[in-house]
Amino acid sequence: MLDLDTVFLVLGDVTLTYAQVLTGVIAAFCLLALAALVAAAAAWRTRARAREEMARQQAEEQARAQELET
Repeated sequence: MLDLDTVFLVLGDVTLTYAQVLTGVIAAFCLLALAALVAAAAAWRTRARAREEMARQQAEEQARAQELET
């Protein structure tokens, strides 16, 4: 027959294992969220650079068009 100490020892180990798994899941979720934020920031920066380049090219084209008109 099982004594009370053995039952608490087993349940304690199960609880500890569950807590470790839960902590691991939370940590993995946080890492995924961080990776998504980094990817979004990189994409935003790339789009901002592309917009700046387009604006620069349009300004150059307008300057050339004005030179040709004069």
